[in-house]
Amino acid sequence: MTLEFISGASLSYEELCENGERAKQAAYSVASDIVKDCRGDFEKARAIHDYIASVCEYDGEMDELSYTALGALGYGKAVCQGYSAAFNLLCRCAGLRSLAVSNDSHMWNVVLIDGDIYHYDVTYDDGDVILHEYCGVKDEGTFSDEAHSGFTLPKKEYFYIDGTVL
Repeated sequence: MTLEFISGASLSYEELCENGERAKQAAYSVASDIVKDCRGDFEKARAIHDYIASVCEYDGEMDELSYTALGALGYGKAVCQGYSAAFNLLCRCAGLRSLAVSNDSHMWNVVLIDGDIYHYDVTYDDGDVILHEYCGVKDEGTFSDEAHSGFTLPKKEYFYIDGTVL
């Protein structure tokens, strides 16, 4: 089995598994430092957002690794799917409940904090100056731009951590 990418490249199942393990190692090696001074889940989610935005840049070449957490955390290049995968992985390491959401052309994350869902889009917030336009937006105040329209919000029951439902 292989996964085909827009760039025309592909990765085998074995390569995907190996890259996943490498991404987990990268995440676990930095996660505790990222959130060590945080007081609460909002600060943790923002620190994870800011960390990824500071170590990763958008990959216009769309290399196959850019679609993965390893691309973002190991090589510093990603597309929205890679940013979202890295965000989810670091959230898991920090004990946060995070899921990726997408529409026809973009992917970002939602985090369940104190029973409410908040949106985080590292892809749109990275750059020389880290923005927070798409950081911690409560679901009722979701983004009004085209890039974030037409998605389906997951049910709160879909937020798992270590196999445990809320």
